[in-house]
Amino acid sequence: MRTNLLQIQYLHELFWVISEHLTRCSVLHLFLRIVAISYKWPRIYLRVMLVLSYLFILVNIYFLMFECRPLKGSFDIEIRYLPGRCPDTTNFATYAGLCAGHMILDLLTIVPPFFVIAKLTMTRAKKINLYMLLSLGFLSVVMSGIRIFVFGDILVNNYDPTCKYCASISS
Repeated sequence: MRTNLLQIQYLHELFWVISEHLTRCSVLHLFLRIVAISYKWPRIYLRVMLVLSYLFILVNIYFLMFECRPLKGSFDIEIRYLPGRCPDTTNFATYAGLCAGHMILDLLTIVPPFFVIAKLTMTRAKKINLYMLLSLGFLSVVMSGIRIFVFGDILVNNYDPTCKYCASISS
C-alpha cells in the first residue's frame, strides 16, 4: 500500500512539472503566432526562449526521475527516506535551483511581450486583455518564490510525506 502512495507521488511530481513547463511553452508559441513576421528580434527572442524552456523541461525531468539512485529507491520507503540512502530527496540547493530557473524563465516569458503588444495593430480592449493575462503570470512567479521557502524548509527538515498516511493505516 505504501509503495502505491510513493508511485502516485512520483508520477504526480513528474506530470505536474511537465504540465507546468508546457504551459509556458504554449504561451511562447502563442506569442510567436501573434508577432508579425516583420518583427525579427522578438521572433528570435521567442524562439530562443522556447529552446531554453524545452531544455529546462528535460533538466527537470532528469532530476525528478533520477532523484533516487537506483530508480527503485523512489518507490521503497526504506531507501527513499532513510538518511544517506537517497541523498537528492532533501537537497535544498537542487530544489531551489530548479524553482529559481522556473521563475527566471517565467519572467523572461512574461515581461518582453508587453513591449511587443504595444506595437501590435489591434484594438485597445484586446491589448488590455492581453496585458491582464500576462499580469496573471506574475502571480505564478510570486507563488513559485513563496514555494521555495515554504517547501524548501520542509525538505531541509527531512519531512516524511508518508508519515501521516502510515499513521492513519496503523490506527
